[in-house]
Amino acid sequence: MIRTVARKATFLAAATLLVGSLAVNCSKKETASESDVGSVGLAVQLSPGVNLLTVGYRVTGNGITPLTGNIAVGEPGATVAVLLSGIPAGLGYLVELTGTSTDGNTSCAGSATFNVVANQSSSVTVLLQCRAVGTTGSVVVTGGINNCPAITSYVAAPLAIGTGGIITVGSTAADLDPMTTLSYAWTATGGTFSSATSPNTTYNCSVAGAQTLTITVSDGTCTAAATIPVTCVALSCGNGVVNAGEQCDPPSAANFCDQNCQIIPVCGNGTREGSEQCDPPNGTTCDSMCRGIPVVCGNGIIQPGESCDPPVAGVCSQTCQAVVATCGDGMINQASEQCEPPNTASCSATCQTIVSACQMCENANCDPAATGCSAFPVGAQRTACLNLLDCIRTTHCANNAFGDVQPCFCGTANDIQCLSGSANGVCLMQIQAAAGSMAPDVIAMNFTDPAFPIGRAVNTITCDVEQCSTQCPR
Repeated sequence: MIRTVARKATFLAAATLLVGSLAVNCSKKETASESDVGSVGLAVQLSPGVNLLTVGYRVTGNGITPLTGNIAVGEPGATVAVLLSGIPAGLGYLVELTGTSTDGNTSCAGSATFNVVANQSSSVTVLLQCRAVGTTGSVVVTGGINNCPAITSYVAAPLAIGTGGIITVGSTAADLDPMTTLSYAWTATGGTFSSATSPNTTYNCSVAGAQTLTITVSDGTCTAAATIPVTCVALSCGNGVVNAGEQCDPPSAANFCDQNCQIIPVCGNGTREGSEQCDPPNGTTCDSMCRGIPVVCGNGIIQPGESCDPPVAGVCSQTCQAVVATCGDGMINQASEQCEPPNTASCSATCQTIVSACQMCENANCDPAATGCSAFPVGAQRTACLNLLDCIRTTHCANNAFGDVQPCFCGTANDIQCLSGSANGVCLMQIQAAAGSMAPDVIAMNFTDPAFPIGRAVNTITCDVEQCSTQCPR
C-alpha cells in the first residue's frame, strides 16, 4: 500500500506492494502457474494540502509487460487502492510514481525496488519528491566611473565697456578621464559672441546694462559652469536722464551712482541689490549688513508685532507683549509718565519731565513749530528726539560756535565718506533712530526737517546756540 504525506515543499509517499497467497482449492490440484505468481496491492493515502489530481504508477522488471495506470486523488480526502495480480515471483521489480500539481508548477516523482515471493506478501516504501518551478531570477549590474570636467580658469577684459564695444573672454578646463574631448559653450543675458563654442572668443556688448556671461564645459556626460558679470555702459551716462541700460544718472558718490551709471551696491542706500535681503537697515527687521532679521520673540529686538523683547518676568510676556508699563521700558505710560528714558537731562528717575532753566529759555525763545520734542505724541518718535538731544548735550559733539550737529553724525569721516556709509559719529545710532532710516541720503534730507525727530532735535541745538547758550550748555 502507498501513502503520501505533504511536508512544506516535499511530499513523502509510502507505497506498499502486497503479495498475498492465492486461495487453495483442496479439491483441485495446484497448477505450476498458480504456485509461481502473487498479487500486489497498491494504495495511496493523500494528506491535506497535496494538490494532485492523479498519481501515475509503473511497475517493471523480470521481463514482464509494464503495469501502468493512474490513481485518481483529486477529491478531498480521497483514498485509492489498486490491486495488481498475476505478477510472477522474482527479484528486483521497480515501481515508479509520478504526479503534477493542478497549477502545473510542481512535479512529483519517486521510485523503489521490491521482490515478489510466491504465496507471500511483500511491501515497499517509495519517497515521492516534489519540486516547484523556480519563480525568481538574477541580474548583473556593472558600474562605470566618469570624471566631470573642471573649469580651471576664466577671464574677461575689460569688465565694463560702452555699448557696441568688444570684451575679450577666455577659459581653460581639464578632465581626469583620458581621451576625453571637451566642448565649450558661451551664453549671455544679452549681447553676442563671435564664436560661442570656442574656449577663447570675444563678446559684443550690444545690450546696455549689467550682463552675465556664462561658460559651460561638457565631456558629453556632465558639465561645469562659471559666470562672469560685465557691464555694457550706455553712452548717454552723465546726461542726467536714466536711459536704457542705466540704473542711475548722473554719476555721484552721494547718489550711490558710479561712472557707468550703475547703482553702487552699498548696504544702506535704500535699494535692495545683489545678495541683500533688505535695504535700508533699520535694526529691527534688517541688520547692518542688509540681511533680514527673523521676527522671533526673545532675540532682544523689538520687532513688528512686539511691544517688548526679551521676555522678562512681570514686565514682558513670553509672547513679547508688555505686561506692566514701568519707567525705563522705553514707552511713555500716559497715566504715570511724562518722558522716557529716565535719568537724562530732561527726564527724571521717575520718568517726569524736568523743567530746567534751559527748557524755560527754549520755551520763551525757540520757535515751537520747528524745535522741541513735545510736538510729537508720546511714543517712539518723541523718545528718539529726546535721546538724540541727550546724546548731543552729554557728549558735547556739537560744541562749537555754530552748534553744528554734523560731527555728531559723521565723526572722523569727511563729507563724501559720511554720505557713502562710513559715518562714525558718537550719536550715529541716535541720529539714525531719529531720522527713521540708516541711509545717509535720507538722514541728510531730514536733518533739519521739523516733521522728523532729527530735525526737531537739530533745530533745538541751533536755537540753544543762538538764544540760550548760557542756560543750555552743549
